[in-house]
Amino acid sequence: TRYLAADGRVRVEVFPKEDLSDNEALRRFVQSVRRVAPRVTDTPVLLLEGGDIVVQACRQATATTLVGAFAIVFLALGRLRDTILVFLPLMMAIVLTLASTVWIGVPLNLANIIAIPLLFGLGIAFGIYLVMRKRSGLDFDQLFHSSTPRAVMFSALTTIASFGTLAFSGHRGTASIGILLTIALCSALFCTLIALPAILAELEARETRRVMAHSES
Repeated sequence: TRYLAADGRVRVEVFPKEDLSDNEALRRFVQSVRRVAPRVTDTPVLLLEGGDIVVQACRQATATTLVGAFAIVFLALGRLRDTILVFLPLMMAIVLTLASTVWIGVPLNLANIIAIPLLFGLGIAFGIYLVMRKRSGLDFDQLFHSSTPRAVMFSALTTIASFGTLAFSGHRGTASIGILLTIALCSALFCTLIALPAILAELEARETRRVMAHSES
């Protein structure tokens, strides 16, 4: 039969009692079978190992993107503080994005996880524009009423519209990428136009108080 080889080896099939669409159940099933047959193979093993490879690759991509982008921005701006200010909205956006995935029920998967490293490449320009304009000598009120925030907003909206169309794809994986990228870029825009100006205003106020205290002394 198809379960018995010519050399006497027997094919054994093991069926799970849990739903393998759940990643933790899949991992438990494969690990339990491997305790008996370490060289076991078939679809559950391929899915588990393939998923682990994709997750590891995305971690490496995120770390590489973060380090590379940080180095490039630091070389361009020449100041560590300004570089950190550029990255603060992105880090906040990642937190908001991950929280939103839980809230709206769109969990990270092997397809849309690539949106996290993409956020650094697509959203980093937003903060650079504001920080560079602030360095030109504008105070907070002048900065916020200049054309730069509007330019950042329209630039972000065109990017969001471009990648947001992926959400309408008939392929579920591609659609999830579009949804997550839209959430991530909207979060980055919100943090850049709301959180970053507030941080810049606080830093400006502290600098003013420091100068006044120094002049009085």
